[in-house]
Amino acid sequence: MEKNSKSRLRIIVVCVSLIIAIGLIAGIIIIYKNRFDYTSADGEHKLFAELYNGNASLVDFKRGYWSHTHYTIYYDGTIETEAVYKSEEGDYTSKSKVKMSKSDFDLLKKNLVAVKQEESYEEGIDGATWDVNVYDSNGECTAWCSGYIIEFDTSDSEVRSILSKYDETTKPDYMSSRY
Repeated sequence: MEKNSKSRLRIIVVCVSLIIAIGLIAGIIIIYKNRFDYTSADGEHKLFAELYNGNASLVDFKRGYWSHTHYTIYYDGTIETEAVYKSEEGDYTSKSKVKMSKSDFDLLKKNLVAVKQEESYEEGIDGATWDVNVYDSNGECTAWCSGYIIEFDTSDSEVRSILSKYDETTKPDYMSSRY
């Protein structure tokens, strides 16, 4: 009887181990597929660029602060924006999704394709960090930059202007008088 119990226990342990292994492998495949899937969640848009703009300034957690904004831009001109604010009251996230005009997309594309493929700019704590990834139509990253910046070159103002024009995210009440 004891031998049967040990055999059953081994079978159960092996089955549970296989189920866990299959689950882990499936999870890894899903994560890998999603990480390198260059279309939007609805499958309609091909990824053109991702921009992450983060706060590199001193912050006051008690009063609240802007943490970062993430922009996802697709070849059809759709731009998804996610802005995150933080305070002792909790995190606040706002999202928007709009389609920009062809002329704005073309200007943004011209400026972003010219991004230098290098680590960039100065170190400090009084500005913002930018991570920019630009993809070709096959999903291959063709240009990137990352780093602390006070200001890019002259194209920076055009990029910021276009991004802010289509940013329909909202700020939390505690941020209404700032940023």
